[in-house]
Amino acid sequence: MGGPDPDRRAIGHCGARFWMAGWPKRRSRIAGCGPSRDSNMNDYPALNAFPSGALRVDHTGSFSGIPMLLMMLALALCGLGVLALGTPGILQDWKISKNPASVYADVGGECKTRLVLTHCDVTLNYRHQGKPVAVDRHFFFFDFGGGSYQVQALSLDGDRSKVTLDLAIDKLYNRIIFLLLAGAFFFAGAWGTMVNYRRARPLSRFGKGKTAQLRPVVVTLPQKSSIKGLTYKWVAGGQTRLFFTKFTKKENGPFVLGANDNKTFDALAVVPQGSDVAILLDDALTRVQLAEDQKQALYKAREA
Repeated sequence: MGGPDPDRRAIGHCGARFWMAGWPKRRSRIAGCGPSRDSNMNDYPALNAFPSGALRVDHTGSFSGIPMLLMMLALALCGLGVLALGTPGILQDWKISKNPASVYADVGGECKTRLVLTHCDVTLNYRHQGKPVAVDRHFFFFDFGGGSYQVQALSLDGDRSKVTLDLAIDKLYNRIIFLLLAGAFFFAGAWGTMVNYRRARPLSRFGKGKTAQLRPVVVTLPQKSSIKGLTYKWVAGGQTRLFFTKFTKKENGPFVLGANDNKTFDALAVVPQGSDVAILLDDALTRVQLAEDQKQALYKAREA
């Protein structure tokens, strides 16, 4: 069977159909997409079909770590920003809720709900110690009911320097949950970016353009991932190593060998001699310098 070409990818061999169709929601979507095997079995014919001798590695799937570090920093700063902006208002309203007193104030603004998230942007105009005061309040909470709100301005009894709305106090625990979830979302994104960066670094250390003896190995891919970036697992010597790589559109995703019973997929990778890095091969077989007949032999072996 020939290599992947634009006219045949949609109905072509295992790897191309696997990626062009996206991660399947049902096992039936990958029926016939290579043999189903135990992930511990490395008896794929493609392993024996891989050429011996030294080969040049043109691309390892690594990428500049600077964008990932900047993204990690931005996500962490967003998490800190969410907490820094939301915490003072919650603490103030918590204090007022212990001993509230009504305040005559002109309340203007609105609360908008999108899906189940409500954002209130209001201004309270009142007089304190004979002087007019305008206070802007912004807060978020979850609202599954919708509708309009009747509000009353409140302050701490005996201290009108700080004012809020009874709605903000009624939704206090709701707001705390939102604040924690929003902060956790950004911090989790920063943590995930850092983990992927650490998994991608070994590939960048090997470099590209090097010639070495390459040993073919089987690595495991998760069922759900993205062609833009994925984590793959290599088990060697009783140890599991995780790597993160990205594919270009031309590479057409990984060189998938088959599906496992545990809803993961096996793919072909190579380990350079003297290295502990497993380089995941792309479906177009461009990451390693191979002759056309060598590529065809690998495609044919995969379909065996």
